Amino acid sequence: SDSSFNRNYAQNHRISLRVEKQLDSLNTVIFNVNSKIGNKSQTATNDKQFDNVQGENFRDQNLNNNYNGQNFIFSGALIYRHKFMKKGRNFAWSGTFNKNNNDQNALQKSSLDQFSVVGDNFPLGIGSFNINQNVLALNESQELKTSVLFIEPLSKKFSLETFYNFSNLAQNVNRDVFDQFSDNKPRVDSLSRYYENDIQFQRLGASIRYSFKGFNVAVGAAAQQYGINGKFFNLKGGALQTELNKPYFNVLPNLSINYDLKNNRFIFGNYSVGVSAPKLRDLQPFTDNSNPLYVRLGNPNLTPTTSHSSMIGFGLFNSVSFINIWTNLSFNYYQKDRKSTR
Repeated sequence: SDSSFNRNYAQNHRISLRVEKQLDSLNTVIFNVNSKIGNKSQTATNDKQFDNVQGENFRDQNLNNNYNGQNFIFSGALIYRHKFMKKGRNFAWSGTFNKNNNDQNALQKSSLDQFSVVGDNFPLGIGSFNINQNVLALNESQELKTSVLFIEPLSKKFSLETFYNFSNLAQNVNRDVFDQFSDNKPRVDSLSRYYENDIQFQRLGASIRYSFKGFNVAVGAAAQQYGINGKFFNLKGGALQTELNKPYFNVLPNLSINYDLKNNRFIFGNYSVGVSAPKLRDLQPFTDNSNPLYVRLGNPNLTPTTSHSSMIGFGLFNSVSFINIWTNLSFNYYQKDRKSTR
């Protein structure tokens, strides 16, 4: 049996600015700024009672977590577009700077009681396992991104699209856990951590597009380089505990097809290969015991996941009756990537 209660409160102030200037008939500049400052609080309680099929109680758990946090987000982007005199030839460049600060103060309380049950042998252990912790965490990140796109018409039916993407994300996380059971509230070194990491991403690719009488197909591929460099410490300024240096390289194909059957009927489909690198929280070799029944331990040896995604669909729109019909069939396949790590 399970009983839970959650209360969430958030207050945000946002400022946005967009300036678009057409320098002439061939050149356009766009500037965007978005920022947010806010705070958030959360209270979550959860009571669980575990019984066997005979109705005998063998475990009780109570969770009581409180969270308060302040955050600041800033994003600025500059976009430049240029049209050449030759019809269909286009160039675009964009640069973005993102900054994110998040300061957290959390209280984590948990009580777990397990009992022996007559007639059943549960290899769980008997006794009480309690947590009362204060978690202070400061997360800071800065990201630089840039992209370049160039489109060159090869003929009336064919065009070449080339692109390059780059981003560099720098993160600092300082997490201190204190034991609230003791009067002096000592720092729990096994649960605390400080880490610095840089995630660099580069992607270079091209595609050929064919377009004629409502039939549009694009075939392309991209070479992708993804690197994670991280240093993990028990506390800021302390001795280095673990260091990560994980570069991933992949070649990713893609295919898209769109066909206009006239009378507002369409057939469309695509196939693409993607790579998802492990999340940083999953690579951290530290323990998260906020839920004693689901203790997380990071694994620095995780490898990326490769996904194969395909989809085909049909769409219909009746401009008189305003009836829309869209249907599609998709298939996704995921596999562990063993060859992309050097």
